[in-house]
Amino acid sequence: MNATPWQEALDDLLSSAINQAPLDEALSQVAELTVIDPSYHEEVIGALDVAIGLAEHGSVEMLPAINKSGYGASDANSAHLLLCHVRKVYLEELLKVRKLRAPDDLGS
Repeated sequence: MNATPWQEALDDLLSSAINQAPLDEALSQVAELTVIDPSYHEEVIGALDVAIGLAEHGSVEMLPAINKSGYGASDANSAHLLLCHVRKVYLEELLKVRKLRAPDDLGS
């Protein structure tokens, strides 16, 4: 069975970025990339939003990506909690990156 685009994006986000560093550091790096490439931001938020929505409805489709990443989730509820936390931290880091970059952008 082929993975959907949101599953691939979630898997990439969780396995290649997040498990390589503490969550806030990893998501700060992701935020840096998404400021440079806004389409990547849409991909990250889109994948998280789809996975969160599915988890809210009891789906466990996101568990393989979560568990492969080194984080653990055993059911839809634990997946929902984790993904909401990831989304919250990502958006906080994105705001920090944007604030840090704002003076540079004014001179451009």
